[in-house]
Amino acid sequence: YVVMGVLQLPLLVSYISGTSNVDAADESSSGGFEVMSLANVPQLNETLTWGTLSQKSVFIVLTWFDCASISVFMGACIFLLIKSRQFERDIDTIQTTPADYTVVVENLPGDVEDPNEIKAFFEGLLMEEMRSSDVEAQNHLVAEVVVHRQCKSVLNRSERISLLQEKISAEEELVGDTVTHPHFPKLKKLRDEMVELVAAQEDDLVAHKACVCAFVTFENDEGKDFVVKFFKNINKLEQKSCGCASLCAKGKEAHQLDEIKFRGEHVLKVHRASEPEDIIYENLECSKKEVAFGRSLSILLTLV
Repeated sequence: YVVMGVLQLPLLVSYISGTSNVDAADESSSGGFEVMSLANVPQLNETLTWGTLSQKSVFIVLTWFDCASISVFMGACIFLLIKSRQFERDIDTIQTTPADYTVVVENLPGDVEDPNEIKAFFEGLLMEEMRSSDVEAQNHLVAEVVVHRQCKSVLNRSERISLLQEKISAEEELVGDTVTHPHFPKLKKLRDEMVELVAAQEDDLVAHKACVCAFVTFENDEGKDFVVKFFKNINKLEQKSCGCASLCAKGKEAHQLDEIKFRGEHVLKVHRASEPEDIIYENLECSKKEVAFGRSLSILLTLV
């Protein structure tokens, strides 16, 4: 609809300014015009008339009608989008869920293993940055930390094992105990493939996986809101410059950088966590480029 509206603007300008040659399309016809592919005029091979309106007026009316229709449609879409987000906020206020107290922490070093290390970092940081009244109210306390490790290969292999198990069950019902059955070689091949997948899955489960992110749950939403806002400002400052000069400009001394950076090296990225049922855990390992490509492809397929 937006593309249609933009494409019709030059036509509208040309008809209003009188630079179009539509009026000269068929001067011999009285009060009519030769139908052209514009707006919603039907494709006919005959001259149409519309009361006493000139063909210029007809095209202006049709074009303005299309522009108005598109504007109303887009306005309705924006209105529904705003109302839906407001409804989500209202529901979130009424219902208490784990996401109300949890944040996702990214840009952690891959060798992080101990959740208590992350817990101590956030509690120490909030004790320094929050107001003393909030600290006394224990708004800085962390309830739980869950370190999420690479799991994409394990989850994908689990899906393959499930599908393969269904195929094996179907073949077993067909073959039964008959070794001479024509489908027995196929069944044997599927079983061998299952043994290989299960062995690979067991090796993958015991292998050490790098840390992807962590889910930090606070004792109350005040601590969660503070840490999200705090790191949002820190990330903005880091993007503008090297970080040190910007932080000092905001009142942060150089010796305080070690308290802001995890292990003195990593500036963390913190944002509110989604609801547990809305998280696709294997997608947490995807880069921003992969996520952007996937969304663009999904939108393109939806439009097509």
